[in-house]
Amino acid sequence: MNDNQNDSKFITTVSRLEIIQVLKSLEFSVDMEGDEVIILRGSKFPFYRIALPHDEMINTKLIDAIANDLNMPVEYFLPR
Repeated sequence: MNDNQNDSKFITTVSRLEIIQVLKSLEFSVDMEGDEVIILRGSKFPFYRIALPHDEMINTKLIDAIANDLNMPVEYFLPR
């Protein structure tokens, strides 16, 4: 069973593509893409950079760290 099929209170992973879409809606763009990571850069000062692994699914612990760095609630990044 996929982790995302559990009760939404217990989501443990989110699609990397969904996270990228959220970051693009926050005016981030792809700065660099390598074999193992993709780096997105904010277009406004302080020009945050976010590195995401090329894994299909991203662990919510990493998403929580990203949200914390951006001073946003983690729920903004979770599926609705």
